[in-house]
Amino acid sequence: MYHLFTHNDLDGVGCGIVAKFAFGENVEIRYNSVDGLNPEVQRFIERMSNKRKKNDFLFITDLSVHEANATRLTEFAESGAKVKLIDHHKSALRLNEYPWQR
Repeated sequence: MYHLFTHNDLDGVGCGIVAKFAFGENVEIRYNSVDGLNPEVQRFIERMSNKRKKNDFLFITDLSVHEANATRLTEFAESGAKVKLIDHHKSALRLNEYPWQR
């Protein structure tokens, strides 16, 4: 299953449209505000902690997570999930150091 957390502005919604075309019914899309993303990511990882992650792919687009969630995403990826953050904002550059960004 594909999961997309994206911004609720125009370029974020565009990511949702592309994901729907690419993955059809196999994608769950959540549109978030800047302040709403981190609680959403934390809840998602907690909810997924007891589920099989091998076939799950989490995309985060047009928004960046804080350091605590970056660490959680690293652990999530190490447990078998695939994670990719795609953000064109300068604030996302610090996240390039994480293994799930390479």
